[in-house]
Amino acid sequence: MDGTLGQVFSAVLYALAAAIVYSLIGYFKRPETKETFDGEQFFVSLAVGVIAGIASLWLEIPPKDAITLIFADAGLVYTIENTAKAVWRRWISPWFDQKAAAVAKPPP
Repeated sequence: MDGTLGQVFSAVLYALAAAIVYSLIGYFKRPETKETFDGEQFFVSLAVGVIAGIASLWLEIPPKDAITLIFADAGLVYTIENTAKAVWRRWISPWFDQKAAAVAKPPP
């Protein structure tokens, strides 16, 4: 990851744009559900977008074409966010739930 400050800023900016597009598509894809906007989830997507921007710089994806980079980062945002959710839901959250149940359970 040998980028100048400008390259880092550009990569993160493109990734933030991708995260915003990703969030808006997710919000608007099911209009029949009358889903309310979830600000917390939106900001999580933006944080993931920053990670995706840094990853795209590290992977040396050149920002020659903003559209190409936005689509590339949208894929990274999707992959990183859903992988993190899968790990959390499959292994981490159940572990916390199990520990909380053990603490809450009164001794016989």
